[in-house]
Amino acid sequence: MNVLLSIWEQQWFVSIIIAIVTALGGLIITGITYLTQLIKDKTPERLHALFEDLGNYAAIAVMTVQQTYVDELKNTEGAWNEESQKQALAMAVDITKSYMSDQAKKLAKKHIADLTQYIVNLIEGRIAKNKLEGGK
Repeated sequence: MNVLLSIWEQQWFVSIIIAIVTALGGLIITGITYLTQLIKDKTPERLHALFEDLGNYAAIAVMTVQQTYVDELKNTEGAWNEESQKQALAMAVDITKSYMSDQAKKLAKKHIADLTQYIVNLIEGRIAKNKLEGGK
């Protein structure tokens, strides 16, 4: 009887171990799936935030350059020309990029083919919007 009991105990122990390993495996797979989905879901949120931030940064840069550089040149006859316009655009691009965190720059590099051109487009769009709104 003692031998049968120990065989029964061994089978019982193996069954319990198999059940525990199966349950843990299921939990691990479920956890990995959940984390993967969480990471995938956060990427669009981060991209949306990046694009929204870039638009805000460009708007601030346009306003800053307008107040510190453009207004003064426009009041000086002949000073507001093609060269000064290029300079103002370059200043606004630099200001916009200076607001970006290192993490935002990495994300932008990964998802935007030409960040500088994208920022230029945002700035030109903001300038056009300001003109439509009455020269703000």
